[in-house]
Amino acid sequence: MGFFKLLEIDLKRTIRDLRYTIFIIILPVVFYLTYTQLFNASAQMHGTTWANYSMVSLAAFGVIGNAITFLGTKLAHEKGNKWYSFLKVSPIPEYLYNVSRVITLCILSAAIILILFAVGYIVEDVRLPANEWISIFLVLLLGSIVFASLALIIGCFKTAAQPIGTMLYLILSFIGGLWMPVEAMPNLMQNIAKFMPTYHYAKLAWDILGDKAFPMTSLLVLVGYTILFLCVYGIILRLNRGAE
Repeated sequence: MGFFKLLEIDLKRTIRDLRYTIFIIILPVVFYLTYTQLFNASAQMHGTTWANYSMVSLAAFGVIGNAITFLGTKLAHEKGNKWYSFLKVSPIPEYLYNVSRVITLCILSAAIILILFAVGYIVEDVRLPANEWISIFLVLLLGSIVFASLALIIGCFKTAAQPIGTMLYLILSFIGGLWMPVEAMPNLMQNIAKFMPTYHYAKLAWDILGDKAFPMTSLLVLVGYTILFLCVYGIILRLNRGAE
């Protein structure tokens, strides 16, 4: 089987999953349209309008959910079904399958971002300079690596991966300020939010919208979380191999 055929099958299999499509792709759009109706879309927030700010926040929300759900829970499901044991005796090299998963993840994340951009542009009249559209797209896409790393850990929980992944996804999104501005939270919640990877991930894009200096601290925090998650994943793999 050719690589592009494998990629095509992977994409079709994912998109046909109705729960995935509704929860990861449609839900952020519904949230965005709801938030911009409930609150004044032209209100100022973080140096930009609420319509712009919430568009970026919910694009980040969708990308995070894609990483955790697509990579984390599906990885656990495939391990539980002995899919990787099947790959070992199939003509498909395991590394090629894993590469196709990563590329599929990136394609779906890019699609989620572009869908939110399109809704913001068409429905909420969001207008940004071309360099800001591109910069926000790139930081949201590349920054999602940290959540893909977290998803690898979630994938180790087998049957518990789905509830654990969903719980982490929603809690991190809420505390990180993706559903409501951090500035609107109580002081204690604001302090907690600034330790969350979700907050620093979205802040990369928020600061582009607000014409602020690049948040190097947020970048370093995300790099630190990525290293931490990968180290934890490596430890789990070693423990699992030792138990076999």
